[in-house]
Amino acid sequence: MPPLLSITDVPIAGYPQGVSFTVDAGSLAVVLTYGQEANDCIVRLLLGLIKAARGDVSLFEVPLHSTTQRQIFQLRTRIGVVYPNGGLIANLTAWENLVLPLEYRGDLSADEISLRAESVLLRLGYIGSVTAPSGTLSMYQRRLLGLGRAMLGDPDLMLLNGILDGLGDSECQNLLALITAFHLEKQERITLYCTANLEIATTCGATQIIRLRGK
Repeated sequence: MPPLLSITDVPIAGYPQGVSFTVDAGSLAVVLTYGQEANDCIVRLLLGLIKAARGDVSLFEVPLHSTTQRQIFQLRTRIGVVYPNGGLIANLTAWENLVLPLEYRGDLSADEISLRAESVLLRLGYIGSVTAPSGTLSMYQRRLLGLGRAMLGDPDLMLLNGILDGLGDSECQNLLALITAFHLEKQERITLYCTANLEIATTCGATQIIRLRGK
């Protein structure tokens, strides 16, 4: 079976000569980069937000260089992303941010959305205010909500962009436990950490560690 994620000879920030790696279905993988700019570039490539200057990017056995915008949108429905700041909209409340993707889907009633969101909040152990603007929350709370929002989509690929960097030990351990448990709930799910932190790479239970070379 071919890998479900592959980047081949693609230049990214800090690696002008190009990087190559593959990730198989079911992997909990870490890409070790030189820093946040490289993390961002990998995430944007996999989301189809930018095109590779050369080389190839393939996701779920679909080469992204030859996809239509409609196909890109369809692929994104299979991806969950958590950004360093949680990826939340600052002027929306915690609750509004959490349920926004479900509301966009349009196939769930308001009651169903509420039930799913409340279940995720319980699972996360979130104890902050759900009516507070997300811009007033702590970094940990924003990342926790970003994780919950991604989980609600039941993705086949979870992209974690530097979300453990700069947190305390207990916060990191809590996020790691949540992410690992969620990863194991779907047999072929790929969970991909993008980080420059070697300690995280060696403590997250990764089945694959990818060290980018040639900065």
